Amino acid sequence: MITKTIPNSLFGDCIDSLIAYRSVYRSHCEQFRDELPSSSGNREGFIRNTNIRHNTELVSFASTYALLKDHSPDLHGKKVLQIACNVGLFLEYLIVEEGVVGTGLDKDEHVVELFKEHAPFPLVVGDALSFPLEHEGAFDLVVAHHFLDQHYVSRRLLPQLVAEAHKALVPGGALVTGLSDLPQDILDKSPFAEVVRYGGLVDGYDNLVLCKS
Repeated sequence: MITKTIPNSLFGDCIDSLIAYRSVYRSHCEQFRDELPSSSGNREGFIRNTNIRHNTELVSFASTYALLKDHSPDLHGKKVLQIACNVGLFLEYLIVEEGVVGTGLDKDEHVVELFKEHAPFPLVVGDALSFPLEHEGAFDLVVAHHFLDQHYVSRRLLPQLVAEAHKALVPGGALVTGLSDLPQDILDKSPFAEVVRYGGLVDGYDNLVLCKS
């Protein structure tokens, strides 16, 4: 286990950049909001993502973005898979501003159908616990912000999720996860060769880069 600290200046720059971009993203997505049925579990999250500036979602984006920039300062051309991407705000930002080649994966079929024609990246229906075969060994980076924790995924499923992310990466690739809650025993038994834990971001959460050999 390697421990590092993200400078406050980098974390602050990431938040500022995402806030500036979010106003553009909000106007882009406004037309689709009413198409989400009120019964959809994602409607509340979608409205939150597009309207509220300072919230856990934004902080989790900024945490993960800071980890990405520290781990791989030049993201241009990197193949990035975001799991549980929802409407793709963070991935769209990485594509437009950093030049990554992105793919989004989410198991909510309605959200994927609604956004896939307008998203500037492939947006596919899929479960993070069982990636499509074509995703195996296909990505430089797998991103999971505020998702690898026991509030969203039961503890017994976390090892499988980590293993699937490992399979999706090329040799030397990395799983980057801000605001996570991965127990130490799961990290110890994971297939990743190296774990880097970042402090200095958000108290109470781990911010991890898991590196494949």
